[in-house]
Amino acid sequence: MLFFDTRTHVVCLKTTSELVLFINGCEHVRSELRRSLPFSSPKTNYLWVGNRVPIDPQSKEKKNFGYSGLIRNMIISDSIPEKEFLETASINKPSFPRNSEQGWPTIIRPMKLLIELTVWSAGRDPVNVSVEKLLKRSKTEPPYLAHCHDMKGGYVDGDQYGQGSNNFLCYNFTHWQYVDIFIYFSHDRISIPPSSWVTAAHKNGVKILGTVLTEHWIDNGKEDTLLLLDGFNGDPFFFARKLVAVCQYYNLDGWFINLESSIPPSYVDKLEAFLNALRELQHAALPHSLVIWYDSISVTGALNWQNKLNSLNRPFFDVCDGIFLNYVWDESFVEETVAEAGKRKWDVYTGIDVFGRGAFGGGGFNTHEAVRVLHNSTSIGLFAPAWTFEHAPPFRFNFHSNEYRFWRGINPLSLLPNSVADNFTTDNVNGWQILENGGNGWKKETDDQLCRPMFVTSHQRCSRSLEVNLVDSIHREHHLLYTNEVSKESIEQLLDTTVPELEISFYVKGTGPNVNDPYSIRVEIRDQNHSPLGARFDRNSTSHPLSHQWTQVSAFLSNYGAGARYVYWHESGEDAENWAGHFGSSFSGATIKMKYHPINCVGTYLNPRPVPLYHQDQNRTSFFTDFSDGVGRKFFINGRLIHEVDWNNLNLASHLPNHRFCIGQEAELDYSRAVEA
Repeated sequence: MLFFDTRTHVVCLKTTSELVLFINGCEHVRSELRRSLPFSSPKTNYLWVGNRVPIDPQSKEKKNFGYSGLIRNMIISDSIPEKEFLETASINKPSFPRNSEQGWPTIIRPMKLLIELTVWSAGRDPVNVSVEKLLKRSKTEPPYLAHCHDMKGGYVDGDQYGQGSNNFLCYNFTHWQYVDIFIYFSHDRISIPPSSWVTAAHKNGVKILGTVLTEHWIDNGKEDTLLLLDGFNGDPFFFARKLVAVCQYYNLDGWFINLESSIPPSYVDKLEAFLNALRELQHAALPHSLVIWYDSISVTGALNWQNKLNSLNRPFFDVCDGIFLNYVWDESFVEETVAEAGKRKWDVYTGIDVFGRGAFGGGGFNTHEAVRVLHNSTSIGLFAPAWTFEHAPPFRFNFHSNEYRFWRGINPLSLLPNSVADNFTTDNVNGWQILENGGNGWKKETDDQLCRPMFVTSHQRCSRSLEVNLVDSIHREHHLLYTNEVSKESIEQLLDTTVPELEISFYVKGTGPNVNDPYSIRVEIRDQNHSPLGARFDRNSTSHPLSHQWTQVSAFLSNYGAGARYVYWHESGEDAENWAGHFGSSFSGATIKMKYHPINCVGTYLNPRPVPLYHQDQNRTSFFTDFSDGVGRKFFINGRLIHEVDWNNLNLASHLPNHRFCIGQEAELDYSRAVEA
């Protein structure tokens, strides 16, 4: 029996004789697991696992092992011999951009003009072809959701390098359980999704579509629209056949057709015929594939977005598998759409612009308002959900916070604003108190990698501290996020009767040439008398030596007892070489967050999709994951450091069931038999 619960980040396989826990070895996951499980018995197998997860530790058959990407701090249990574990591993080093020995292009490129399609042929760039088959989900219930990925024009770093790159700050979508269709969109004529996105989507049972786009105002958009409908070399459906061939070669699941250029009235019949031919050819070659039309040209030939389904765009809908409506609508438009669509209402993807340009609800974190209106009426088309990333740079933890708040309503309150954490002066007016200022004292610099201030110590001990008032901070943050009033007295009552979990995080590194500079960080929860409560975090150079690269550390503080009022933060460091100047340990990015009650989000109105368990042509009943999201600051294989460099590679992302699910029926987890490794 297999069970996953996002609250504890634990995958459990319960057999007749033992309970085996599979988890990712990140420090914050370890902390949360310790908090959640009462460890007692020394007899149960307990594994910290990574990119090779044993589904059945008692079986020696290779089919019982799963492979994916990044791992951290793995400890191999005695139940699986290390030699066998390593010999059967089949993961290669991550591929970074480089010139291919075969002369193949190492990045995927769109077609800028339609004429390029006339000379395209399969086989030119096999390195950009994903071989991941579309995993089949069990039946899902509407509404369906299409994720239209339009980010900074498309083909940005992290996208175009189908075999990965060394960029850590990239958009790697992980909430696949809410998505049915992923559309790769760029402002080019023909957008071919990078192989990494194809792989990630298919692993999670999501169909991925390329885009055909013309815009009359740029790059011969009108001319290419007419050429598309006229055909080539006497074949009116030449381009339809070519698009199907492209779809087959790159392992895609169809096309999103967005023609934003008016056509003469005499071409309207040609447009209907082209769409109908494309759909029939697609279904003949790939029965599961889709052709989705964008609400642009009307039956008059004019470029006239309707924002609803009506008689002016219905003929194009009738010859396609679906329509993606423009996003300037109100509730009356939705009612008209439902009446017009009839039984095909779930084939209508009513558009929502997450950037809020004319969108119902205003987009952003209010996108859920539009989803609330639509979820019982039509399917949903989200345009540019990467707003969560573009709204967050340059810090990755801001992106993750935005993603969780947008999709799942998990909204941790930031109790240590950047205005306090990053503004440090010797007059102690910004929250930090300097305790020691040895050598040349603390120095504030701007780090080019983190794009935020860092604080460097000198050749004698430098230390500082900060005490965060929880009541004041929660009160401030609540009023920034919510409209309802909350008093400080009610917050005090909350802290006196509950123990909210606090997450701390920070960056730390050494300064060369000897990067193992001494440092110490201590964080503790205090009561109203400023006395320590039960939870405390400690980290220092003895237990965790520094390197020349930033190490991001996260930890959870919980079970500290009621009555919390303050978080006390103390950090110190100095230079190992004892050189004059500023060559000691460096600190940056201090954050303190508290898990707050869930808020409405996109996921509030959607049922999470089942985790795909088998290929369309191959039954598979086992599920495995290591929670890798395809990005990291170091790369490990079976617990061994291979690359100490930033990387991203969505090909190595795991199946990511970010929701609680159970295969069969809910397992009766015997926590009393679990043991800490």
